[in-house]
Amino acid sequence: MKAIVEVKGGFGNQIFQFAFANYLRNLGYDVKISTYHLTSTSKGITDRNLILNVNHFNFKNAKLLNIKFLIFLNKILASEKLKRFNNFYVGSFYCKYSKFDQFNLNQKKFLNYFDGYWQDIILLENQKKFIINSLKKNEKIKKAFQKPVKKGTTLLLVRRGDYISMGEDLNEKFYIEALNFCKKNIEKFSYEIFTDDVNWVNNKNIFKDNLNIHPPSNKPEDVIRIFSNMLNFQNYIVGNSTFSLIAAILSETKNSLIIVSNPWFKNRESVSNIKSSWKKIENSN
Repeated sequence: MKAIVEVKGGFGNQIFQFAFANYLRNLGYDVKISTYHLTSTSKGITDRNLILNVNHFNFKNAKLLNIKFLIFLNKILASEKLKRFNNFYVGSFYCKYSKFDQFNLNQKKFLNYFDGYWQDIILLENQKKFIINSLKKNEKIKKAFQKPVKKGTTLLLVRRGDYISMGEDLNEKFYIEALNFCKKNIEKFSYEIFTDDVNWVNNKNIFKDNLNIHPPSNKPEDVIRIFSNMLNFQNYIVGNSTFSLIAAILSETKNSLIIVSNPWFKNRESVSNIKSSWKKIENSN
């Protein structure tokens, strides 16, 4: 059985997709990685980059010609005129998946194309060792994992940017409640902010006692540097960002406090299987 897993989106999404690819490999699939959505300019120049080294995860890249063939098959499958042909011929050897609930292990095909986000906490927990060992092949990340973590240190992620147009940015009430909870429940509490909107953070009195504000960057080398810095905290106010979520899961210990928004998203599909041990704070309008 052959499988091609599409890697797309930002750093957090890419980690979920590599975790899913290894899950498939453990099931016996011959897995290759596609970066078509990150490199194709057919729909305009993308602002996303392949941040992670595919080789570090022991995968090979699928050939562009193979990806274009899959895109052709998808067009055939979407055609109503060719429905009978699809079911008898194309559907007998090929299937495309974008969500977990479409994936049926009892109906394995010869060729399988996985073009989704696979944002499931259980998946990531099960693949945690694989992800850490793969990321450690990057020297910056390896050194970050080796640094001792100070008691009480807390990361606060404030994401706005595209979340504002999506209607998924968190309001001040969420941050106020999260910080107040931390101050009451974390010994030697201190916090640093990672954000894509430094001006907004600086203009809010609720964040006036932060120790440091880390600005954003879309350059792959900077994203790795920022993520490495994110690994050196005991506690995480994740909110609804997969970027901080990945750091929280990989760094979590029995003494960590993890805070997420509830629901994760208000208007679209959310991360699945949030851990019951994490603190959930209402995500309201």
